[in-house]
Order: sequence, then C-alpha cells, then structure tokens
Amino acid sequence: MDEFKQETEQASNAEFECQEEHTITRSNASDYMAPPLPNRIVDSNHRRERAIQELVDGETTYNTYLDLLIKHYVQPLADFKLISQEHHSTLFPQLQVIKNLSD
Repeated sequence: MDEFKQETEQASNAEFECQEEHTITRSNASDYMAPPLPNRIVDSNHRRERAIQELVDGETTYNTYLDLLIKHYVQPLADFKLISQEHHSTLFPQLQVIKNLSD
C-alpha cells in the first residue's frame, strides 16, 4: 500500500512542461506510451474479466438447458397431451416466459 501511495504522490507532484510541438510517429510512439500498470491493477482487471466471462458462460449454459427442457419435455408433453393441462402448468409454470427473458 505504501508503494502505491508513493507512486500517487510522485505523480501528483510531477511538473509537465511542453516547450515544443511533438509529432507522434510509429518510430517514436513508445516514447509517449503510458507506463505499465501495477500488477495489482492487472490482476484485478483479469479477475473481473474472468468473473464476467464466467457469468456469460453460465447464462449460455442455462439457456441451452432451458432449450433442451422445452424441446424434449415441455413441448412433447403438451403436444401429445400425455399429462393434463393442470399438471403441465404445475410442472412447468411460466417456463416459456423465463426462456424468453433469458434470450
């Protein structure tokens, strides 16, 4: 934590002077690049990206399973009237609404 505080203080105390106009080209672009981020920021961003990806993957899997459930159970049970409408709506209450919301 002290290292971060020192870096912050140094950055806030730094004086920047520009005495002439500079043109950034491919050959001198590295002179103008920002310094690399501290490891804890990179790690934090990496963890955040992994968490987001895990949420997206989980939702995709959930959606796939809902599709399979509807295709192989909900629809055939309704189409072939293998169970009463009352039992069907008890077993699968508003499943199609849930599926539509998750798309």
